[in-house]
Amino acid sequence: MRGRYLALLVIVSVAISCQPQQQEPTSLSQEDVTAIREFAASYRDVALAQDFESLATFYTTDGVRNSPNAPPSEASPASLRAGYGGVTRLENEPEEIDGRGSLAYARGRYSIIFVERPIPPASEGETESISDTGHYVAILGKQEDGRWLMSYLIFNSDQPMPQLEAEE
Repeated sequence: MRGRYLALLVIVSVAISCQPQQQEPTSLSQEDVTAIREFAASYRDVALAQDFESLATFYTTDGVRNSPNAPPSEASPASLRAGYGGVTRLENEPEEIDGRGSLAYARGRYSIIFVERPIPPASEGETESISDTGHYVAILGKQEDGRWLMSYLIFNSDQPMPQLEAEE
């Protein structure tokens, strides 16, 4: 009886080892890297056009934005309007793109300038521009139709936190 169990164990082990092994996902193709670079350029163009409904389509349905000094927010047209409303310049060229299979990340730097706004209280002709530079990481997934969409956009400013004035 013991011999039969041993023989059965050997047969099952051999059968399992003869099964085709699942291959590790391959590195991103050059076409995927190019598509992600084009995705970043289109994202910039749509943000500059202030088309927040279209900008939301660059994210998965559960996409999240992690902005500096703010809690994570869903990538909805309203949150995108709050983040990009009035932007007049945006640079977001990826410095590194990598991934495996249908999962990728893009890492890079950004530079953004918003429309000049009146200095409060509004003074005649006095305005200031709002600008920032920093870095970002975007996590992207390749969809069944071949499009890449962001599930997470995480960005951080290079600017120091405002300091409270010391009491004397």
